[in-house]
Amino acid sequence: MLLISVVGMALENVLVGQLLKTDAVSPAALYATRTTLVFIIFYLYYRPSLLRLKFKTLWFLALSGIIGTTAMLLRFYGLRDAGITLTATVLILVPVLVFSAAVLLLHEKISKTRLAAMVAIGVLILYASFANYHLLANR
Repeated sequence: MLLISVVGMALENVLVGQLLKTDAVSPAALYATRTTLVFIIFYLYYRPSLLRLKFKTLWFLALSGIIGTTAMLLRFYGLRDAGITLTATVLILVPVLVFSAAVLLLHEKISKTRLAAMVAIGVLILYASFANYHLLANR
């Protein structure tokens, strides 16, 4: 299932990147359409009772919605403006940012192995970004 998910996400990145390059739709409109369709599908499948939710739960849902919307809009603008390869490379930083926030905000302990992996990911992304920049500059 993980392999299918990764292939599906890669296919989505390519299709969204190509669609956004044509300027047929803006990143915000594409995200609004995508989110609306996903909402309808999940709402029809699960049929939740929104009235039974507590205020604290609604607040967390709203906060996660704002964070998710920001992340997806940045991804869509990145696919349109920076390209598929660079955007996918930068998105690899997401786990590093999540773990860093957990350590700083939630005071979670981080293992040496995880810290080494985070540093390695950061170094590789910097290298790939500079290599991509130099390849594009020398064309």
